Amino acid sequence: MESVEVRLARLEGSYEQVDRRLGSIEDRLGRIEVKLDETANRLDGKIEALESRLDGKIEALEGRLDSKIEGLESRVNGKIEALESRLDGKIGALESRLDGRIEALSGRVHALLYGIVVAILVPILIRVFFP
Repeated sequence: MESVEVRLARLEGSYEQVDRRLGSIEDRLGRIEVKLDETANRLDGKIEALESRLDGKIEALEGRLDSKIEGLESRVNGKIEALESRLDGKIGALESRLDGRIEALSGRVHALLYGIVVAILVPILIRVFFP
């Protein structure tokens, strides 16, 4: 039977290894957080740019239609409503796609983190419980 000192030394070694691995995980998480923040910022920028473009196009179309077709107000209103509906549909579709990509990215990050934690903890737990 091993002495207490030997077992304690093993546990201390395992603890140091866990500490190093956790430090590595913390570094990886930091990099992943930075990448997620950058991706979120890029997505926000693209969404804002798209919204601005769509708003500009809608305003331009409304102005042109009002000035050229004053006598055909009901027809123009029908076209504007149809255009707004199409744009809303496209915006909704783009938002859904962006939400899906964000969710997929989040799922991949969670799976990656779970895999890293399992890869680190399983060998250590095996050493501790089955010396």
